[in-house]
Amino acid sequence: MHGYPYEVTLDSSANTYQVLSDPNTSGTFTAVGSAVPISSNPVVLSATTTLVFKPNGSVSATAGSQTFTISYQQRIATITVSNYGSISSSIAAQ
Repeated sequence: MHGYPYEVTLDSSANTYQVLSDPNTSGTFTAVGSAVPISSNPVVLSATTTLVFKPNGSVSATAGSQTFTISYQQRIATITVSNYGSISSSIAAQ
C-alpha cells in the first residue's frame, strides 16, 4: 500500500468488486482497473459496501457496513472487517 487512501467497493447488484485509489489525497477516488466479478458462480452479497483503507491502517465503511454476508448454495459467509483491517469470517448453513 502506498501512502494514500484506497477504497474497495463490493457491488451487490453487479456481484463485483472495484478497487479505487486517491493518490492526491483529495477525497476523490479513481478506479484502478475495472470491476472484477466476485465469483463466476451465482452468489448473493447482502448489501453494496464501500470500505476505505487509509495509510495509518484505519478502515471505515462509507457505504454499507463493516460486516456483510456472501451467500452461495445454502451457505452464508459472514465477513467482518475491524477498524484496523483485521478480517474475520464464519460460514454457516442456511
